[in-house]
Amino acid sequence: MRHDQSSPVFYITGTTYIYDYAEMEGDVYVTRWNRKTLETVREVDPTCHIIPFKDAFMQINEAARTQPERITLEEYERGWSMLPTMRKMAVSHSSSFMVNSRFVGYIVPIYVRIFDVCFMFLDSEYFEHEEILEKIKLFVQTN
Repeated sequence: MRHDQSSPVFYITGTTYIYDYAEMEGDVYVTRWNRKTLETVREVDPTCHIIPFKDAFMQINEAARTQPERITLEEYERGWSMLPTMRKMAVSHSSSFMVNSRFVGYIVPIYVRIFDVCFMFLDSEYFEHEEILEKIKLFVQTN
């Protein structure tokens, strides 16, 4: 069966994966692999619902995002050397880079160094350096 952005899927709120594709069986949707109904899946997890793939994809990306956390300079340097990097950016006394390894969807590890203070978080590969610095600034102000 071919799936597209509007294909219905079973998705459990807050997770970083699709529970299963939804297929019509009679007049009810069932999971592709074990033919469970939504009612049956909700017995295990009441937050499961059926939504279009594109909506699940957006929610998965949102669930995968993390807040910045302080890391050591060694962890920052290890991030620099572990996989190919992308979007290397530097301005004044700050630098950031993204690791070319998607966690899920368009979410990637982002490493930041401001002077000698380093951070890492998971977020959009489309972030610009200024947006990254703004997220770090907000994190520092609230923690």
